[in-house]
Amino acid sequence: MKQSYSKPAAKAFQLKVALQRAESPAWKRIVVPAGIKFSRLRAILTEMMGNFGGHLYAFRFEEEKRILNHVDKQGRAFVGAVPGDGEYERSDAREVVIDDLLREGGVFYFDCDFGDVCVYEIKVESLLADGLHGAPRVIESTEAGAGDPDDSAASRGDGER
Repeated sequence: MKQSYSKPAAKAFQLKVALQRAESPAWKRIVVPAGIKFSRLRAILTEMMGNFGGHLYAFRFEEEKRILNHVDKQGRAFVGAVPGDGEYERSDAREVVIDDLLREGGVFYFDCDFGDVCVYEIKVESLLADGLHGAPRVIESTEAGAGDPDDSAASRGDGER
């Protein structure tokens, strides 16, 4: 009888999130829990990277030709100018769990605030199998951070995130 072996389920993911087209290197290494939806990952990224959470966004998986869209409270998906837009399958970021698409060594992109062309490259550095990684957190970063500090809710003083 042939046995099948499966890898242990990840309890958390270690990601390296780097702002593209930055004048100086701007990145953060973060740990996020497994089992969350991409809409929650978007909230974590906007908080940790210093961006205001009200922007339109999409997660782009080039190898899989898949885009996970921003969907507003009325259920309308953003269908703006994302590279390769016409050739990608679209999904609602509120319905897809990160475990379904994240693979160790994989790379995907977080396109946010389409007017300002803010793009982050996200590398899945490792799948963490132990349960010691509950809350999302930054574990390492460049000194300057990886977001636009002038665009964060804290720097505007409006209290929104």
